[in-house]
Amino acid sequence: MDTCPPAAGLPRRRFLLATGGLALAAACSGGESSSDSTGNSVSSGDASDGTVFLQSLFADGVRAPTSLATGLGTRAVFGLADADGLPMVNGVPATIEGTLTTPEGTTSSVVLPERSAGLAAAHYPLVFDATEEGSYTLDVTVAGQDQQTQFVVGNPADLGLVQVGDPLRSVATPTVDDARGVDPICTRFEPCPFHEVSLDMVLDNGRPTVLMIATPGFCQTVSCGPVVDLLIELNPEATADVIHAEVYTDPQQLTAEGPTPDLLAPVVSAYNLAFEPSLLVAAADGTVTARLDYSFDRDEIAEALATLG
Repeated sequence: MDTCPPAAGLPRRRFLLATGGLALAAACSGGESSSDSTGNSVSSGDASDGTVFLQSLFADGVRAPTSLATGLGTRAVFGLADADGLPMVNGVPATIEGTLTTPEGTTSSVVLPERSAGLAAAHYPLVFDATEEGSYTLDVTVAGQDQQTQFVVGNPADLGLVQVGDPLRSVATPTVDDARGVDPICTRFEPCPFHEVSLDMVLDNGRPTVLMIATPGFCQTVSCGPVVDLLIELNPEATADVIHAEVYTDPQQLTAEGPTPDLLAPVVSAYNLAFEPSLLVAAADGTVTARLDYSFDRDEIAEALATLG
């Protein structure tokens, strides 16, 4: 099997090191590089021009503690990159087919669809029912190259993350009337409209809730994507309370080593996050019906919102 080369020249990203580390490496994904609208390096070459690599864009249990838990509809997101570690933009396949092997050795055929609506680069989510804890193996063929990657699925109780079927956790989030020590309350170039009310004030009002935890002004990789912008485009406010919560209390104090614990907003601790962005959609009773992490496009957000009926 082809293996992933050392990640050289990858776009850098602020890591949430204080909560256990983040394995949101850009894909170790030939072609010349260019920059997207945010200044991130991307590969402008066609995927058929040279070596292309598939690598996890999530905390996979290999480079950092896993963020995947057993359950139905477990989502692991992958990306394509060239030999220089630059995410592929042009000429990527519409699907990637492969074989998934469980820890007990059971195999199944899987298809990873290309997702890129509203994003600069495509990603490939693998959505599967993870019934076993342990190490999974994904074998794929990309651009004529056989590749294999492994990732770990853990116990939900050990991860401490909110899963589908769990209730949203009540925590006060910054609003235009009460920043609660977060400055700015929205790092988007033009503050988004999702800071009118605090999360803890809407959980018992009988309406669905959409919670986006993201720091748009400091998203430094194409895989992160303009997820707050995409949520604004979809405009779910007519049917749900929409809350955007920033990750950092004072992002201007960030250093190359990552944030200190005091720079993490309370929502990060409440939801036990070591990554961002994260989107949680909850029904009127507060039960989570969908969640998306790391990289997700406009269509995936729409599908998550559709779980509200």
